[in-house]
Amino acid sequence: MTSQTDATVAVVQKGSSRMTSQQATLTAMAALTITALAACAPAPAHTPVPGSSVAAHGYVAGATETGEAQSLLPYLSAANGTVTMVDPLSGEESFSASLPGASSMADDGRYLFVHTATTGKLHIIDTGAWTVEHGDHKHFYRTAARQLAGDLSLGAGSVAGDGHHVAIFEEQTGKTSLLSREDLDSGEIKVAATIPGPPHRGLAVPYKGHVLITGSPGPDKLPTTISAFDSAGGDEKALATTCPSLMGHASTRHGVVFGCSDGVLVVNDDDGSLTSTKIPYPSPAERITAFDHRPGSSELVSLAGAAGLWHLDVASAKLQFMASPEPLAASTTAGNGSAALGVGRSGTLYAFNTLTGTVESQQKILPESEEGAPPSLLVDATRAYLSHPATQTIHEIDYRDKLRVARTFATSGATSQLAETGL
Repeated sequence: MTSQTDATVAVVQKGSSRMTSQQATLTAMAALTITALAACAPAPAHTPVPGSSVAAHGYVAGATETGEAQSLLPYLSAANGTVTMVDPLSGEESFSASLPGASSMADDGRYLFVHTATTGKLHIIDTGAWTVEHGDHKHFYRTAARQLAGDLSLGAGSVAGDGHHVAIFEEQTGKTSLLSREDLDSGEIKVAATIPGPPHRGLAVPYKGHVLITGSPGPDKLPTTISAFDSAGGDEKALATTCPSLMGHASTRHGVVFGCSDGVLVVNDDDGSLTSTKIPYPSPAERITAFDHRPGSSELVSLAGAAGLWHLDVASAKLQFMASPEPLAASTTAGNGSAALGVGRSGTLYAFNTLTGTVESQQKILPESEEGAPPSLLVDATRAYLSHPATQTIHEIDYRDKLRVARTFATSGATSQLAETGL
């Protein structure tokens, strides 16, 4: 999910338990674990029975539950006016939708939200792959991809989703439109609720039954505050901590983070009530304007102007600057101790050690990037995917093996934007 990171489009617009050493306790715990998993974990590639306990864990009619995530690589080719999906398992293109005038794309991990500049319409595509977290494990589903019938007439802004709702913020009006994932799963495009607000360059983010919406714009039209609403658009509550000149957000396991001119604002809800804390910049440097990370991870990176990268570990509230050999055009990280990745404007991909902040490997892979046409760089638990808007290729990178190019997928159109869904 453009992580469920900051899914901004220039359209409509993202402790382990310590087991005792006693054998009897170990055996009992193992038996309980096996029983619990067996009660929930389905056999690979089967269709749950509607109404069953398994069917409730994110299943929708017609879907097949699988044993692992079914990731897909949809890409927008603005020149062709098409959205096409590449299946990493086969390396082949599958579903393709013709959307003349398509100019930008966002995703929520399953659905694509594609804006056509010529008509001002927002189109929605179900990629047919998604993951649902359920306690200490996950359920993975796959169904046929399709373009949903109808569209929405909404202005430029941002799109963000959390698996239950999708929030679309319009900059020109300041209005937030909420869509229900249940409606989308049924093939319906309809606005479930609207929340008015002041026009500005803002965001709206669904989070644990709340909708976090920016407000109080300054002279630069950037917001400075965040208010929380319920999923029906009511019960407004202003968060205590401000966020001057807010830009960019990402959803993590430890809350939603927002980029501020004076640091990173973390909004969390662990016990039913929202809290907000600020992580200040450790030293003077370019501010954060957007976040990139692996969906679900609590480690993120952000470009720090032309100087390098910010690396943020939300769990430990640690923000670290890492200098780069050249100005970077895109960045991301898988977290969990893996390298932070950045692709320079020269087309060189760099891996940064997040402990030392130094470059540990590099590979020249892409042509040079032009201003305003950055490459796409995405990451999951095992691979990274890299594309350039002037080429018709997607590179699969083994970021744990000195940035080795594992495979290269040929595409039928130039990859203006790349996403990964199903995670």
